[in-house]
Amino acid sequence: MKRNFILFGAIGVLSALIGIYVANGRSNPATASSQAVTALYQQSLPDAKGTVQALATLKGQPVLLNFWAPWCAPCVE
Repeated sequence: MKRNFILFGAIGVLSALIGIYVANGRSNPATASSQAVTALYQQSLPDAKGTVQALATLKGQPVLLNFWAPWCAPCVE
């Protein structure tokens, strides 16, 4: 009885440590390299009205980029 209690306790502690490790890995995503960020902000894309906007002017603001394929009928619709 005591042996089973210790075994299940050890399994519980091990499971909790694994869960903490996995959760910590997911909450600290990798940061983009400075070259990638610089390249992104050098791009210009059309807005909803068709006016070309430089992404550098939107730096620090939330931006929604909607990418879709022209051959995808539901996307075009």
